Amino acid sequence: MHSACDARCMRRHSCNVCNSALGRGGRADARAAAGRHYQAHVRSHFCANLGVAGGLLLLQSVGAGSFTVDRLLQKTKGG
Repeated sequence: MHSACDARCMRRHSCNVCNSALGRGGRADARAAAGRHYQAHVRSHFCANLGVAGGLLLLQSVGAGSFTVDRLLQKTKGG
């Protein structure tokens, strides 16, 4: 512990030397929290993109079946 710190300083998290040594408070933690938030944001976009890609691959391999424009045109012509 830093020699200039006392219990009051540690309770208030006002001593930058001790807080940075103990890993609490300060700008580094704010950047780390923002980094974690951004990682979660990017991960959610990745999962959404992965789901869309999987759906398109499934559609390409199995086919659209009755959900095609050709099938709709056949129903409207009475065919």
